[in-house]
Amino acid sequence: MKRFLKFILLFTALSFAGVVFAQSELRLPTVLSSNMVVQQNSRMIVWGWAAPDAKITVSASWTPKAVKTKADGKGEWSVTLRTPAASFDAQTLIVKSGTEEITLSNVLVGEVWLCSGQSNMAYKVSQTTDLKNDMRRTAELGKHIRLYNTGRIFAAEPQDDVKRTRWTTCNSESVGNFSAVAWAFGKKLQAELNVPVGLINASYGGTFIEGWLSKKTLEEDPRTYWLMRSVGIINKSGNKWRNKQCYLYNANIYPIRKYSIAGVIWYQGCNNVGYNQVSYKESLAALIDSWRDDFRNASMPFYIVQLVPHVYSGCLGAYLRECQDYVSRNTEHSALVVTNDCRDIPGDIHPRQKNVIGERLANCALGEHYGRKDVIYASPSYSNMSINGRSVTLTFDNVPSYLKCTGDKIVGFQIGQMKNDRQIEFFLADAEFDAMRRSIKVSSSKCSSPVSVRYCFDEEVGNVFSAEGLPLAPFRTDDNNESSPARGYVEMPQSVPVRFEGGGYEKVVFTAGSKLWSDRPHVLVEGQYPAEFDGFEMMIADGVQNEAGEKSRGGKITALADGRIYCVTRVNSAILKAAAFGWRVILPATIFGGRRVGTKADGTPEYKFLDKTYIAYKEVVAGQTVDLPVSDSWFSVMPLASSIEYVDTGSK
Repeated sequence: MKRFLKFILLFTALSFAGVVFAQSELRLPTVLSSNMVVQQNSRMIVWGWAAPDAKITVSASWTPKAVKTKADGKGEWSVTLRTPAASFDAQTLIVKSGTEEITLSNVLVGEVWLCSGQSNMAYKVSQTTDLKNDMRRTAELGKHIRLYNTGRIFAAEPQDDVKRTRWTTCNSESVGNFSAVAWAFGKKLQAELNVPVGLINASYGGTFIEGWLSKKTLEEDPRTYWLMRSVGIINKSGNKWRNKQCYLYNANIYPIRKYSIAGVIWYQGCNNVGYNQVSYKESLAALIDSWRDDFRNASMPFYIVQLVPHVYSGCLGAYLRECQDYVSRNTEHSALVVTNDCRDIPGDIHPRQKNVIGERLANCALGEHYGRKDVIYASPSYSNMSINGRSVTLTFDNVPSYLKCTGDKIVGFQIGQMKNDRQIEFFLADAEFDAMRRSIKVSSSKCSSPVSVRYCFDEEVGNVFSAEGLPLAPFRTDDNNESSPARGYVEMPQSVPVRFEGGGYEKVVFTAGSKLWSDRPHVLVEGQYPAEFDGFEMMIADGVQNEAGEKSRGGKITALADGRIYCVTRVNSAILKAAAFGWRVILPATIFGGRRVGTKADGTPEYKFLDKTYIAYKEVVAGQTVDLPVSDSWFSVMPLASSIEYVDTGSK
């Protein structure tokens, strides 16, 4: 015991005297770790930290000659190695400094891609409906794929390293927790190129593009006015964004900027829709330029995923998609993945099927970057228009053979004519292919002097594709930001009578002037609901009073014929959860409930409108009984049918 106490006293005395019991000072960033993939045929930077002025030796098994250097006064050092062509042979990298040594094993040489963005890039393999089974096949599918995941991190200042992560091989856990889009991209790339593939996932849900820009870019880029304008708009809105400007770049990109990569895939934009959707093109272009500078590759490929249709108001989402398209068209070695056909659950911005998006990104890389002539990766896109009286003929780029549509008729087109106030009034258009199915003629009986055509320039889901299966990109032929789209195409509803069992409801006719709730003054206003459902019957009840735990009344719907049953609902957690049981929201079928607040100067009623509600449907067979979804939103959920036999089961 006395000996132990003497040791403690001696240790304390030496510490106070300045004698340091040092841990290892030789350190590498986590992006340089065992199991990594290094970019083939490149100048690979190996960097790290050691004691100030320490001598460093770096040797790699693929080259016989070691490289030596010396740490600077801060202990920082770096060397450059030439990497060979891709190989499945495991390599070793050894770094020495005096008696200290770090050995990186199981290193592969191949293709490395950075996969970045917000929640749709962060969306995990384990969350998907189409890639989840890959978690059981990782030994087969991921044998030559390696993963590096930065995690959900941000920082106020640039970081020198990404802590608490490493390169990993593929197993059910690492793949299940990895980006689904990135995994699908890498899986196809590896199979097609037959080389090892390394994937770096640096993504964070709910983030603005401004968080992914460096401070230098915001302050010194030629587009700084637009960049700082966007930052100002976000800050002025009161949005308490975790990813303040530069915070995501500082934590995720700056620490790995010296690592050699082949290119970038980018899936982001949702958060910017409500803020700088028009100037997003400056922000995205600046991000591409700055990241190319960071990774020392002026022609680095950068492939962009366009946002799926959502519940954005008016043309807000369309403006941002237009920016994504603009940047891809005007940036060399860039391409756009169109996802107009990828919406899964209407109202949910996250498609659960990610494989098709990842594969389209991989085709961009294979065709644009790796030069595969047999790969078609560009979606059909608008080229030109010619006006012929009451109709407009449209021609398109990227149509290798011909165009096709899914469904009985072409949908998604709107045609517009100029109004006296210089705005354009749009109408749903009839569209037809020419004989060769390479151009489309658009017209409307309501439009006598067309000046513009739009395709899915709102939140509509179109149905025009190339014969090769790629969707026609959304577009507009005008640049008028003051004009609103026409109400989107709504398929004529099916006349399926139902029996509804529930307590506390009353029946109304779904038409202008009808109440939407028993206890509230809001009514259906002409032009503010889908006229296709005019004359249907609807069951209304008191609205939820927003009390803790209170939910809408609910009930049971029994179909009296095969077909679709309907309900009026808000897009909220209740209806999104009900999507798992077959309910689907018809996004063009928007309803704005109005409360009359006065009379306009022309004598027409003036209304104050609520947020949007929608019509949802479910496919059923005769005799099938389903539960009406319940909600804690005071908008409630209300049955809608061509005719309703009501069985009152009493009060709630």
